[in-house]
Amino acid sequence: MPNIAQVLKAEIARIAKHEAKVAVAQPKKTSIANKKAMVGIKRRLAQIEKRLGAIQKTLKSCCSDQAPAVEPTGTKAWLSGKGVKSLRKKMRVSQAAFGKLVGVSTGAVIQWEKKSGKLTFRGDTLAKILALRGVGVQEAQRRLAAMGKRRK
Repeated sequence: MPNIAQVLKAEIARIAKHEAKVAVAQPKKTSIANKKAMVGIKRRLAQIEKRLGAIQKTLKSCCSDQAPAVEPTGTKAWLSGKGVKSLRKKMRVSQAAFGKLVGVSTGAVIQWEKKSGKLTFRGDTLAKILALRGVGVQEAQRRLAAMGKRRK
């Protein structure tokens, strides 16, 4: 008959190994799942970066610094009343000040902002308005100040 102490010792060792194996198995599964998710995220990130690079390359070729500041006055460039108003608000100037920048009266600016749809302009007024698209608040104030000094 085998020794009871040896049998008990062997059984306890077997149970301990089994419990240790069960305790380690779940974190191992989680770790493997996390690694798979990380690989998927890295692949998606690489695809997004590749697309972004292509978009940036296209944007650079379309919008180079050598492009003219004034857009052509052909049929492609047009403005609506909302466009004039939003441009004026972006520069934070009054209707009278906007009229001075463009070289028209305050009444003309008021009429433009009231109209809906495509606006029609005389002469090079459209080109002057389109040239103001890239002007910021400080630049608009500087131009107005320069106009005031010239007239005095």
